[in-house]
Amino acid sequence: MTPQSILRVLSQHPDNNITEFHRALNSVGGKLLGGGATGGVTLNSKEPYYKWRNPEKNEYISFNHILAIREYLTAEPWGDMKIGGTVYRLRDDIDVDAVIEKITPKRPPPKPIVVHKPKAGQRYIGKRGIEYTIISASDRSIVYSFNGKTHQSLEPTKFMYGMELIADAA
Repeated sequence: MTPQSILRVLSQHPDNNITEFHRALNSVGGKLLGGGATGGVTLNSKEPYYKWRNPEKNEYISFNHILAIREYLTAEPWGDMKIGGTVYRLRDDIDVDAVIEKITPKRPPPKPIVVHKPKAGQRYIGKRGIEYTIISASDRSIVYSFNGKTHQSLEPTKFMYGMELIADAA
C-alpha cells in the first residue's frame, strides 16, 4: 500500500484512521520480563458499500508511509509509555487529489522504442550495452557479430527490439 492509496482510504469515510500503537516502551531490562516492547501501525477503514457486513477493515502498514503524509494528518495521542499510541486522521482542509499529485514522484515519459530495419555494416547497441555489427539482414534472419563471433537470429524483429543505432553503414 502506498501513501497515495492510504490518503484515498482516509478520505472515503470520516471514521477512517491510522492507529500507531505501542506496549511497554520502557521495559528494556524490566523487573519481571526484561524487554518485550511491541508496536505497529494499522490503517482502520470502514467499507461504505458493505455496511450490512463487517464494516471494519484493519490492515498493517509501514510507519514510513505515515512519515510521507504526516503533515496532512491530525494526531491524537492516547495512553502512556506502558500502553498507548497515536490516532491519525485526515485534516479537514486537505484536498486529497492535490496532495496526491504533490507527493507522487514525477517520472519522465519513457522513450519510444523504435524497431529498426537493419542493413549490412550498421552498428547497434543493445539494451545491456553490448555492441552488435550487422553482417547481413533480410526479413527472415539477421547475421550479426559481437565479441568477435558471428551469430544468426531467425527472429529479426525480436532481436532488434530496443536497439539503438550508433553507426550507419559506410
